[in-house]
Amino acid sequence: MPNILYLHNHSDISGGERSLLNLWQHLNPTFKKFVILPDEGPLATQAKNIDVDVTINAFPKLSLLNFFKIQKTITFLKNFIKEHDINIVHSYSPRNNLIAAFSCKPLNIPVIWHERNLLNDKEPDQSKQFITLPSAIICNSNAVAERFKQNGIIPAKVQVIINGVDINIFRSNLAHTLKIKYENNLEEYKIVGSFGNLNIRKRPEYLLSIAESVIKKIPKTKFLIVGDQFPQDNGERIQQLKNLTKSMHLENNIIFTGFVENVIDYINACDLIVHVAKKEACGRSIIEAQACGKPVIALADGGNPELIKNAITGILISQDTVENFTNNIYELLRNDDLRHALGQHARMHAGKFFDITKNTRQTEFLYEQLLEKVKKTN
Repeated sequence: MPNILYLHNHSDISGGERSLLNLWQHLNPTFKKFVILPDEGPLATQAKNIDVDVTINAFPKLSLLNFFKIQKTITFLKNFIKEHDINIVHSYSPRNNLIAAFSCKPLNIPVIWHERNLLNDKEPDQSKQFITLPSAIICNSNAVAERFKQNGIIPAKVQVIINGVDINIFRSNLAHTLKIKYENNLEEYKIVGSFGNLNIRKRPEYLLSIAESVIKKIPKTKFLIVGDQFPQDNGERIQQLKNLTKSMHLENNIIFTGFVENVIDYINACDLIVHVAKKEACGRSIIEAQACGKPVIALADGGNPELIKNAITGILISQDTVENFTNNIYELLRNDDLRHALGQHARMHAGKFFDITKNTRQTEFLYEQLLEKVKKTN
């Protein structure tokens, strides 16, 4: 039974963590799963519930000031790998990646780096700088894989495995739709949903400007903003956005739900989904919405064009303006036939390309390749 060790940099749950939980749930049971997390939290709790062996150990930031802490962590990780007979280390985040690589190299243990982000223009690409260290790199979109191009070619060790969702769970459900609409007094409104954390990078302020413009055209519209702030924001972020909403006189048309455990019901309550973040690598909320048969309006950048077929499963906005978002939202809200047709195609598209079983089989195949390579070298 191969033992796989996962390294993750926090225990809160957002899109990336839901993808990791999905992988664990669908991974062949012949793989025994271990994870090291920096603290107890929702991810640790849910991991234990699906028979993942959880260990708490915080990895230090990569800094010369932390040299001795890093050395200590490498020693800890080497000992853990030996003690639990780990066959592969699957690491998330640059901090964990480098520590994993330095720990695994002398033990001849394959290490996988999982890259899920697009970088800002001025942000150094630490993973690309140390590309020789991992055995393989998983990217969640071709847009992310482009980061690793060398002389115009993406190295063979870089593989694209797009996020997946359980399409048997993420699907339309009229009973749940009516329940959410009734509980929130939404029966008479068109509903536009936005799903994701409230970090400034997700641009919720920009979404409010779009909402203001849409509501002027269709007053009977409400925006569901589903997601929470980060714990370190100490409640300030959500209050800032609520204050802004009030100053824009939108408080009767905007609903901030906070963190929602089961987003499926809220997706189903929406007529369409809007996604305004820039340079998204592989927006899980886009895939979830399409699986539920909802058209998504998003920017034509980052990994979005790999998820949305423009004018077939949703709408890709080429010029990032409030007017363009507003006009496309307005067009879909007023045209039920078009909106439903896009939603039906979105559901079929998700089933064909984004089923979690496909994502899991690709990951398992990579594990098997790496294990076979080690076997041949021993």
